[in-house]
Parts: sequence; structure tokens; C-alpha cells
Amino acid sequence: MKPVQVRHDEATLTWGVNRWVMIEVDGTELQRQVTSAPQLSALLVEMGVTGATADSLAKEFWRQRPSDAGLGSARSGESMWRGSGLRWWQALAVLAAAILIWIVVIWLR
Repeated sequence: MKPVQVRHDEATLTWGVNRWVMIEVDGTELQRQVTSAPQLSALLVEMGVTGATADSLAKEFWRQRPSDAGLGSARSGESMWRGSGLRWWQALAVLAAAILIWIVVIWLR
């Protein structure tokens, strides 16, 4: 995933993978993992944005959040399906579909 940057007069937010964000307010940057708009609002308040402005900015930033920003990234020692961002049952369904396609292509030629 390529980082996605969202700009506003008060702050600049860069969405990363695995819920990571980087916020820049008045030249100061901070990186954190956030899972909700209220957490993002609290982070903006920590950066010096006033409460009401932080809430509205957080809602706006959260609406513009890329769909893959919440996906997990692989870590060393993790299984391959965890790095895909799929749940275990989704990974199992993909594997079953791949096996079924292989059987149809190889065995039923």
C-alpha cells in the first residue's frame, strides 16, 4: 500500500498500513496506530488542535481513510495468511477455491 496523504488547513495526515497514521500540525509530526475517529481526535488534541476542531477534523480524516489502511502487515514468524489481511475463514475459502480450480483444470481436461 502506498501511503495516502490528506491535507487540511489545521493538519496533514498520512495514512499507512496496519492502522498507522502520521499527523503533522505546525511542523510537529507524530506517528501512532489509531482504530477509530475518537482516537484520532484525541491524537489531534494531543498535537495542540482544539477540541471541537479536532473532532471535526478527525471525522473528516476518517471519512477519507483508504479502505486498506486497517489491513495488517506481515511480521517475521507470522503465517502467510496473516500478512494478507484476510481472516482465517477468508483465507481458507481462497485456498479451497484455488484447489477446486486446480482439480478442474488438471483432472477434467
